[in-house]
Amino acid sequence: MSTKTKKTFLLTHQLDAFSPIIKPNNSPQNSSTTLPDVPYKYQSRAPLFQPSKEHISSYLSVPYLARGLQSPIAFIAQSVRTRRARGDAAMAKPCTLLLLGALVVLSLLVSPIDCSRKLTKHKPTKTVGHTQARGAKASQKPVPAGKAPCNHTATPSLDYGSGAWLSGAGATYYGAPNGDGSDGGACGYQTAVGKQPFDSMIAAGSTPLYRGGEGCGACYEVKCSTNAACSGQPVTIVITDQSPGGLFAGEVAHFDMSGTAMGAMAKPGMGDKLRAGGVLRIQYRRVPCKYPGVNIAFKVDQGANPFYFDVLIEFEDDDGDLNAVELMEAGCNTWMPMSHNWGAMWRLNNGNRLNAPFALRLTSDSGRDLVANNAIPAGWKPGTTYRSLRKAAMAKPCTLLLLCALVVLSHLVSPIDCSRKLSKQKPAKTVGHRQANAAKANHKQAPAAKARCNHTATPSVDYGSGAWLSGAGATYYGAPNGDGSDGGACGYQTAVGKQPFDSMIAAGSTPLYRGGEGCGSCYEVKCTTNAACSGQPATIVITDQSPGGLFPGEVAHFDMSGTAMGAMAKPGMGDKLRAGGVLRIQYRRVPCKYPGVNIAFKVDQGANPFYFDVLIEFEDDDGDLNAVELMEAGCNTWMLMSHNWGAMWRLNNGRKLNAPFALRLTSDSGRVLVANNAIPAGWKPGTTYRSLVNYP
Repeated sequence: MSTKTKKTFLLTHQLDAFSPIIKPNNSPQNSSTTLPDVPYKYQSRAPLFQPSKEHISSYLSVPYLARGLQSPIAFIAQSVRTRRARGDAAMAKPCTLLLLGALVVLSLLVSPIDCSRKLTKHKPTKTVGHTQARGAKASQKPVPAGKAPCNHTATPSLDYGSGAWLSGAGATYYGAPNGDGSDGGACGYQTAVGKQPFDSMIAAGSTPLYRGGEGCGACYEVKCSTNAACSGQPVTIVITDQSPGGLFAGEVAHFDMSGTAMGAMAKPGMGDKLRAGGVLRIQYRRVPCKYPGVNIAFKVDQGANPFYFDVLIEFEDDDGDLNAVELMEAGCNTWMPMSHNWGAMWRLNNGNRLNAPFALRLTSDSGRDLVANNAIPAGWKPGTTYRSLRKAAMAKPCTLLLLCALVVLSHLVSPIDCSRKLSKQKPAKTVGHRQANAAKANHKQAPAAKARCNHTATPSVDYGSGAWLSGAGATYYGAPNGDGSDGGACGYQTAVGKQPFDSMIAAGSTPLYRGGEGCGSCYEVKCTTNAACSGQPATIVITDQSPGGLFPGEVAHFDMSGTAMGAMAKPGMGDKLRAGGVLRIQYRRVPCKYPGVNIAFKVDQGANPFYFDVLIEFEDDDGDLNAVELMEAGCNTWMLMSHNWGAMWRLNNGRKLNAPFALRLTSDSGRVLVANNAIPAGWKPGTTYRSLVNYP
């Protein structure tokens, strides 16, 4: 085909850009949840004819293209009949027909292919260190939002549909026998795990499965045959939490399942027997996630504000997990890479006010892309869940190849110039407020216990030297006078707004958060570089994680609550300081002081007699912990607990644990404190027990 007669064809890989193709014009719309389709302007190639909307909808409608998928010959015949009926003057030239024939052959060759992609085996290489290497994602260069034709990676990394089951995995269960595990898991899904489409069929994955949070949302088939109660039938589960610590002997992976998921592997009526079987050996394989009728959801974190955006992304079909997320502001043509926060949370904090509505581009673990235009509307609210109207399935390369071929076919048999110029988009409508409310702790006091305080004399943290460190930056998140985010990566939830934290908290960058072991650390901070700075120090506590690349010249970064940021300001100038963007501050580590407050142990909702998980808070002095050990009733042996995530510690040794429990805490500087009977006999999940001791 000569240059003179060559037609221009521009096609984006954005899912919304295919809306005229994959959705019938008469499809029902729900006004309360509809994301508006991207409007297009079509240009005809004069002097043939000026296409009307009816022409375009005829060529690009779902039924028309579906006929092409079912039979390329029928597709061509229908095109010719349509053109003759309308009296179109231009008929296909021989070179056009030659190319058309080639495309027919291509469609015949491609159509029998299994579009689920048979993928090569891949063993995840990332470790679970709770926090990704800072800057790993932020170092990516912004990607222009240019014209992208069906542009998907061709190097898949996951093995779907091969039929090969993997052995060497172990399984236990946590939570209630017929429950949904833990609400406050390390993926951030909270109460959603017990609702559709998860339906309590979930599990906490060990390091190779959780992958530092990037495995959140991945789906697996599991089955067992080593116990008389096993049915041998596979069930599908979703990774929604982390199961850290060492594996049991001979294991290569471990699933801490919900009681419901564990029981689903049993023969009818034998769920309790299977759950009582201790550590089960199971087979497993990665499978695509399928959530029929469910669209991707974007839940904006409570701590988000115009300068700081944090979002939970859930219900992605197919891979289920994400490798990258990018955001585009209104009026911009640049994709900005978001940082993987923790679990299924992604955030962007570039020091500038962000202009909504936002488009979000999601890249799955196997490289499939999906763009949701206007995913977050103008006027978005923290704590609100916005649902895309688009089906949750990631675009598959072979599907897109067929789609592109069919659009080219329709172009070749028509004189229409299919160049598409995107016009200004309208913001999406919100979908209702479905904020997952964090469970409020039921604060009960444990019986008075004899507690010994055994302290080492070799601290490793230098307190009180008077030396201030420079090179740190500070921003704020959440409401201007609020407490940041309830669901932070330390697990303190609503406690951050109560005594003794009193909203004086911050999310710390990697050197401060330290994979969760920095949770509870106290710092003095002050600023002098802004006219609103008072120069007086304020004490804050690390209760969350601030991942991603540092701003230029920074060695550490504090994402403070609005209250904490305002505490560094001169009287009446808090709002001015908060509006100052990225502040340069000085900081130093200081002992935590919680006068009149003893250490609290909050038992996780997912704990049961075989699995113990506890949040530890309000440690005076160092504030953070390096190790936690548990001793059962009637034993003289301390069992080392595994650091779970944030300030959570768990023990899962495959057998029933006998309460009451003593807990031995080792602080970051090596000081040891023993709380006898910290967890009483008859303890209840979700209950907070307060000791009578604290570090002096």
